[in-house]
Amino acid sequence: MKSRSSFVYALLPLLTADRPLVGGQAVMEGVMMRNGPSYGLAVRQNGTICAERRGWYSFLPKSINSKPFIRGVPVLIETLVNGIKSLNRSAELQGEADDKPLEGWHLVLTLLVSFAFALGLFLLLPHALSWGMQQLHLGGDVSGVSFQLWDGFFKMLILIGYIWGIGRVPEIHRVFQYHGAEHKTIRAFETGLPVDVDLAARQIRMHPRCGTTFLLFVICISILIHAVFVPLLLYCYTPESAVLKHLMTIAFKILLVFPTASLAYELIRFAGRMKDGWFATLLRAPGMALQLLTTEEPDRDQLAVAIVALTDDGRICLVRQFRTALGRVTVEIPAGKLDPGEDPLDCAVRELREETGLVAERMAYLTTIATSAGFSDELVHLYMATGLSQASADPDADEFINVDLVALDEFVDAVLDGRIEDSKTVIGAL
Repeated sequence: MKSRSSFVYALLPLLTADRPLVGGQAVMEGVMMRNGPSYGLAVRQNGTICAERRGWYSFLPKSINSKPFIRGVPVLIETLVNGIKSLNRSAELQGEADDKPLEGWHLVLTLLVSFAFALGLFLLLPHALSWGMQQLHLGGDVSGVSFQLWDGFFKMLILIGYIWGIGRVPEIHRVFQYHGAEHKTIRAFETGLPVDVDLAARQIRMHPRCGTTFLLFVICISILIHAVFVPLLLYCYTPESAVLKHLMTIAFKILLVFPTASLAYELIRFAGRMKDGWFATLLRAPGMALQLLTTEEPDRDQLAVAIVALTDDGRICLVRQFRTALGRVTVEIPAGKLDPGEDPLDCAVRELREETGLVAERMAYLTTIATSAGFSDELVHLYMATGLSQASADPDADEFINVDLVALDEFVDAVLDGRIEDSKTVIGAL
């Protein structure tokens, strides 16, 4: 018996049926996407897409994570930690950082410096400018509402000016393009259709759950909270020293950062889940307008990177089909026979498309095995397909195939307990 076959080990994606909320951020020449308990990081490197999937760092128990107004600040800290790690990793992949991951006290120090910079830029500077307006007799004392309104005005001005300024830097402009690619890909995902570059390109680049909108909500809520609670605090107790009065006010505002962020977090979740309508449009409009500064139109290559970050979720593509020789249905990795003179890679691409309807952006050769060297020269070529997008399946007339997507640990368990007995699939699990 002589035959030669080429097989595909399709280690990857598609999208889940229930369409959970996904989110992400732009990184250096790439995108990070969170989907469930892990996140995908895709970075363009030397003309190719380098993709990784990592566990989402979390210190919150589920009991806290599900409680509104309590979860806000811890979730934001988690998001910041994972975001910094992703940004640092993207820099490593671009060769612009050392190979040491950002962990331990290095990570804590980075978080503290980031927090201190944000406080200085968006709390201390607006407060100082508002005091300047008081000295010019254009505003009232710190205990008055007008002082807090000036404070909010300067916060908004600084935010817009800061975003506009950094957007003039070419490297940041590229990041803003990937930010747009992230939003377009998420919007494509939320349509419920198979995600590809063409679908993503048709979406708008703004999204209601964007971090830009969150910052805007924080500023708006802080204006209201400061206008009410700062005068109330100073009414209850006012230090005799003007310096102490300002220091106490600043310290109080720092404490108010936490409830303010929690309220903003719940508001952005609410806005993101609202059904489209006039009220939802009204609530989302300011944040969407501000995103015109923080996003840029991406090119197709950048959209492809974002799609890889979203869809490469580590699941295995398996097919179920009836095998006449065994008289029963078997579970296998997608596979097919080589046509005469056909290259194994071309066969792998063709069979993956025909049997599953999936198209891979990258096909990596794994190994070649001889199935029965004692009496046959049949060779099986194994490939790993990643960066998958959905097209349409085209099985042979005598093939009746069902496609399943399973987690890697489920795949290995099925091999170990005998539910999967096809030899090439067992080897593929290794």
